[in-house]
Amino acid sequence: MDAHRLGRLVLIPVLVLGTIVVTNSPTPPAKANHNQNAFNHPWGPPFPIVQHFVQGFPTGAMRTRVQNGFAVWTNRGQTMRYGLGADYPSFTGLDACARPERSGSIVWGFIDGGIPGFDRWAENYSCWYLSTLMMRSTITRFDSGNTWYTGTGQPPACNVGQICQPDAWGLGVHESGHAAGGVYEVGGDGGHWTGSAPWCAQGAGQHTMCPLLYGGQTWYRTTEFHENTAFDARY
Repeated sequence: MDAHRLGRLVLIPVLVLGTIVVTNSPTPPAKANHNQNAFNHPWGPPFPIVQHFVQGFPTGAMRTRVQNGFAVWTNRGQTMRYGLGADYPSFTGLDACARPERSGSIVWGFIDGGIPGFDRWAENYSCWYLSTLMMRSTITRFDSGNTWYTGTGQPPACNVGQICQPDAWGLGVHESGHAAGGVYEVGGDGGHWTGSAPWCAQGAGQHTMCPLLYGGQTWYRTTEFHENTAFDARY
């Protein structure tokens, strides 16, 4: 994926790809060491990094579940943490380098509206300084074309070939992981753990920063061994 360069800044779009598979064979995550530089575009102090919903983002449960997702990283207890600020005015374009410095914008906008079997539910655009590789600003967009699950129970199951209801809480965890500067593992796709890693196999314990997330699951509402180790090592 090509980088869009603006002066001393680089903008890299990182997409979360959702898929829908129903039959699950639980596979425990491997407990091996991994690249502790996975969060290789970190934020520098001071903290918190304030996130702002952009006007037009649904209020109520949708916002609450997304905030639940961001809070998972804050609750690690490290120096890096998220805060919540006032809504930003609406804007067009997805140039994270044009957004206010040291902040995140959480946007409601159309991505693909749901594609059976291979659906982009949300995506993160991050901007960092070329000189230091430190994060500058981010945009996180959730697909307004999907029907989101905003509860706290089990998201509705879906069959192969159907469009799933993405879980707002789980996707909040995943996208805020990108916004925290990761995961950029050697051998990965530029924004996730390597898809062939044992901890990315479908089943309970599949890590939230894997490249393919499966519908009807709650696994992605928590961070697991590899995310926790990498995040704690960085921050």
